[in-house]
Amino acid sequence: MIRKLAFTVAMTGMLVAVHPAQAADAAGAAVLDAKSTEVVDALEKAMGGRARLDAAPNLRFDWVVERDGKEMMRAQHLWDRSHGRYRVDWKNREGVEIRTTFDLATRAGSAMVDGAPAAAGAVDSLVKDGYARFINDSYWLLMPWKLRDPGVHVEYAGEESLDGRTFDILHVTFVNVGLTPGDHYWAWVDRESHRMDRWAFFLEGMEGEPSRDKARTWMWTDWRESGGTWFAADRRDPSTGSTRRIHFPVLGVMTTVEPKVFESLATAMPDVAPNDTSKR
Repeated sequence: MIRKLAFTVAMTGMLVAVHPAQAADAAGAAVLDAKSTEVVDALEKAMGGRARLDAAPNLRFDWVVERDGKEMMRAQHLWDRSHGRYRVDWKNREGVEIRTTFDLATRAGSAMVDGAPAAAGAVDSLVKDGYARFINDSYWLLMPWKLRDPGVHVEYAGEESLDGRTFDILHVTFVNVGLTPGDHYWAWVDRESHRMDRWAFFLEGMEGEPSRDKARTWMWTDWRESGGTWFAADRRDPSTGSTRRIHFPVLGVMTTVEPKVFESLATAMPDVAPNDTSKR
């Protein structure tokens, strides 16, 4: 699904792309044509291989929105991928600090507001907000890994030469998955490095017919390795005069995480040291 997260739109003036990390049960298997399969195979290999990502026990990242060089939004994420536990901490647009932890399968969890346990009647709503943060923010980070998700259709859309490089373009659509299956994505994959260089999205609700020319483009840069998997840590709007940026200043695979991080929201979120030596 693609939707707007109201507080992010209000602070940054941009649409935020959202798709579920877990596809709806009604969705069928992913559909890729022959050429798209070839491109996605090479893309996954260039990022370290799906087996290595699947084996990553914990993923820690901060999703940060900037405008005019000023930080407008930060959400701190920790994903226990071995047990399906999740934690996300952030401040809403009123400056209220929210911490949530939940089970990704059942979506049951707990919440804290400004350092105190949330009122019983507010927990479900806050956990729902936390789950929405997980869906939105992780998709900005992991979209290249999600081209084989159930309900995803990937069609080869030709090649394009830009800045002396050749790109294969993938057109991504959705069937029976998410709240807005009419969204469209295009991904530019560098034919030499096999990494995704940029994406563009046309969201359901935007004016006009979906087309690549009308889609909103963001560059994917600053590739870095952690735990044998490569991630792009920076997103920039290339529009003339734009200062909009979404990036991941904290990003890494963690081998172990103390259980108390999920069991007690009073526990501080663990940090990950930047892996600058592996950037390229």
